[in-house]
Amino acid sequence: MIGIRIGQALNSSIPDNALRFLTEALAMGKPEGFIRAFVDQGTALVPLLRRTNDKGIEQEYVRKLLSVIEAEGRRREIMKTKRVPVSGSPESLSQRELELLRLVAAGYPTGKLLNSYVSA
Repeated sequence: MIGIRIGQALNSSIPDNALRFLTEALAMGKPEGFIRAFVDQGTALVPLLRRTNDKGIEQEYVRKLLSVIEAEGRRREIMKTKRVPVSGSPESLSQRELELLRLVAAGYPTGKLLNSYVSA
């Protein structure tokens, strides 16, 4: 029910209805401490959460949700900037891996290759 109310709030074209739906979702989620149902909506929910906070609705709970959403947004940005180094150099592969790649390129059946790799 919480997810439905959040969806209704996000999709409502009438601001008062959006606020009402979100208020209902907050009232249902707060007693059980639901966080993920709100946070999974990400930044799309932030403006509505700020409106509820400004109106004095479940302020402590809303501030917690906003804090988690913002922290996850920062974490996502950090993860985007991290690059996993990928070596294009054949020297980074073992001789056995190079041999298997040559066999794959030559059309050798991969099922047999897998069995030979596991047993080697």
